[in-house]
Amino acid sequence: MGFNWNFAPVLDVNNNPRNPVISDRSFGEDPSRVAALGAAWAQGSLSEGVAVCAKHFPGHGDTALDSHHALPTVDKPLSVLEALESSPFRATLRDMPSIMTAPYCLSSTGHVVLPRCQNAS
Repeated sequence: MGFNWNFAPVLDVNNNPRNPVISDRSFGEDPSRVAALGAAWAQGSLSEGVAVCAKHFPGHGDTALDSHHALPTVDKPLSVLEALESSPFRATLRDMPSIMTAPYCLSSTGHVVLPRCQNAS
């Protein structure tokens, strides 16, 4: 038995030490390092014939709740989300055949509430 698609790597920036779900699944606190290690991890996996799916766009690192059991809120301006949380995803976009996402900007669905995205254009 084998598999050909792995829901990894985690490209979340580990920028909240109280985060119970990202923690050591992240490549670290620096978005550039997360991107570099995530891209290298993806290349290794792809070279062995296993597709990858980067997650959790646009970022789940700065939460203090496990989104499998609760609905965390990340109340940051869109500019901060783009500069920090989504930076590794943008940097590795060409290396990733797929990216796991959810309707984060809708407060009634998804795994993370981003209230400042509600009215962003």
